Amino acid sequence: MRVGRRKREANRRTIIDMLETTPAQVPRPVQRPTGDDTITDLDFDWRPQPLERIVASDRSFRWPILGAAIVLAAVALIAVRGLGTISDSQADERLAAYNAEVATFSTALDALEATLPEIDIESALAFSVATEGLRSAATEDLPGLPPFVPQGSLGDVAAVQDHLLTIVDVATRISADLDTAATYETASDRLFVIPPLPFEAPEELIDPAGEAITDMQTLTLATLASLDPDDRFAAYVARIEDALDSIPVWNDGYLLALRRGDRESAEALIVDITAQHQLIEAEFEVALTEVSNAISGRMEEVRTALAEAEVLTTTSG
Repeated sequence: MRVGRRKREANRRTIIDMLETTPAQVPRPVQRPTGDDTITDLDFDWRPQPLERIVASDRSFRWPILGAAIVLAAVALIAVRGLGTISDSQADERLAAYNAEVATFSTALDALEATLPEIDIESALAFSVATEGLRSAATEDLPGLPPFVPQGSLGDVAAVQDHLLTIVDVATRISADLDTAATYETASDRLFVIPPLPFEAPEELIDPAGEAITDMQTLTLATLASLDPDDRFAAYVARIEDALDSIPVWNDGYLLALRRGDRESAEALIVDITAQHQLIEAEFEVALTEVSNAISGRMEEVRTALAEAEVLTTTSG
C-alpha cells in the first residue's frame, strides 16, 4: 500500500514539474485585411457570351405600340391641316372687317378734304369717329394658334394690321389738329365781338352802350381762360389780349364823346376798335391756315398709306 502511494505521489510531482517548466502557448490574434493588402487572384471558370446572343434574346417588335404611334401621327397631321384651314378662314374674316372700316374711313377723309382750308365741324367729327372705328379694328388681337402650327394667311394679316395702325397714328394727329381748330373757331364767336355802337345816342342809351362793352370784355376773358394753349394760335391770343388792355381807356373816351354829342370823336373811336377786331380776325385766319396746311400734309401721308394697305389686302386675299 505504501509503495503504491509513493508511486502516485512521484507521478504527481512529475506532472507538476512539467507544467511549471514548459511555457504556455497563447494563440495569436487574427489580423483583418487592410486596403493595402493585395487580393489573391481567384480563378473563376467564366467565359463571356457572344454579344449577338444577348441582344437577340431581348429584341422584339411591339406591333401594337408601333400601330398606335402611326395613328397618332396621322391624327396630328390632319389636325395641323385643319388648323391651317381655320387660320385661312379667320384671316379672310379679319381682312373683310379691315376693308369695311377702311372704306368708312376713306369716305370721311374725302368729305373732310373737300372742306379745306375751312374747318367744317361736322366733317371733322365724322372723321374722328371713322378714325376710332379703324383704330378699334386694327387693335383687336389676332386669333391665336397653338405653337408649331403654320400661321398661314394670318401672318399676312398681321402685316396689314401694322400698316393700319400706322394710318391710325397719323389720322389721330389730324383729328387732334381738327379738334384744336374747331375749338378756337367756336371760341372766336365769343372773343372780342364788338356790340353795335352808335355814333351818337340820347342820355338814356349811353350807359347801356358802356355796359355792352364791359360785357364783351368779361366774356372774352372767360373764353380765353377756357382755351388750351397752342403755339399756332399764340399770336392770335396775344392780339386779343393787347386789344383788351386798351378797352378801359377806349371805353371812357367813347362814353365821353357820346355825352358831349361829339359824333366825330365817337366815330373815330368806333373805327379804332373795329380795326383792332379786324387785326384779330386776320391773325385767326393765319393760325387756321397753318393748321389746315398741317392737316393737308398729313392727309397725303394717309392717302399713300391707304394705297399701300389696299395692295396688302389684295395680296393677302
